[in-house]
Amino acid sequence: MVIPRLRIYLQALAIDDQAIPDHTYQQGIIKYKGRILIGATGTLRQQLISCMHESWIGGHSGNLGTYQRLKGYFIWPGMKREVEDFVQQCQTCKISKGEHCKYPGLLQPLDIPEQACNHYTAKGVAQVFFDNIYKLHGLPSSIVSDRGKVFGDVSTVLVLPTTQEMEEVPYCYRNNTNHHTALRMSPFQALYGYAPPQLSQRQYADRNRSERSFEVGDLVYLKLQPYKQTSIALRRNLKLSSKYDGPYRVLEKIGPVAYRLELPQGSTVHPVFHISLLKPSAKGAVVHSQPPTLTEESEVKITPAVVLARRTLQRNGRDVEQALIQW
Repeated sequence: MVIPRLRIYLQALAIDDQAIPDHTYQQGIIKYKGRILIGATGTLRQQLISCMHESWIGGHSGNLGTYQRLKGYFIWPGMKREVEDFVQQCQTCKISKGEHCKYPGLLQPLDIPEQACNHYTAKGVAQVFFDNIYKLHGLPSSIVSDRGKVFGDVSTVLVLPTTQEMEEVPYCYRNNTNHHTALRMSPFQALYGYAPPQLSQRQYADRNRSERSFEVGDLVYLKLQPYKQTSIALRRNLKLSSKYDGPYRVLEKIGPVAYRLELPQGSTVHPVFHISLLKPSAKGAVVHSQPPTLTEESEVKITPAVVLARRTLQRNGRDVEQALIQW
């Protein structure tokens, strides 16, 4: 398990152990400043990284912790990059650790209408119906609409006394907030010295957000935080449960911040999720084929793998049975 450069070192140090500065040769092992040099062939490097990261010594301590612990005993070219690649592909870290980043997904404000009376919200239409029909005549048993003028032209009911003035407002707003080449800014910003409220609102909101996007076919982890995780009984250490599940494949991009995932058959979870609930997966990840088991209350139900041992303790004069469970 030697690389070409180590062969040269091995031949030189076998003749004279002081031939190369800071290098020693003892019992077939080359050391550099007390650290063992590891060759590139075989799987020894991956085994050492796994030992320093996944064992009780490492405790899945992340890139820096694993690298610092490993380089105290061993050395080889490109060690830091290999440690980062290994930690990025660690399944336990992906599903158990949260993300230390700004809230994923930029703010998506409603677009400014380009024409007057061109866009209505369901809340506005419902309020018109409530103020003009339900309040005066009560709730009708049925509503029949043929897309006629009564239901199509809601603006006549909303602003009947001032129809002309109200229809001019969207045009004025659009003109005052558009970028003008002569001013090199919008008329609103030139007059008041700051951006319109909607633009400034988005700028302030995006300060605490991060831009993130996925493509169709990418693998992502799904956040489980919205669901309470239960097993045989309610656990007190829910914060130690897995935070993510997956990875799952992206099937469709629905808008700028929503994605449809390829969930396994039989899953009772809606397949469309906001981007803040998705975590990117490293290359080489395997698609997760078994979804989390949910109860009727949409709670994640965790089933033990096997009961390893049992014991009975005395607490407050009562027998309490405990079991050692492998999850």
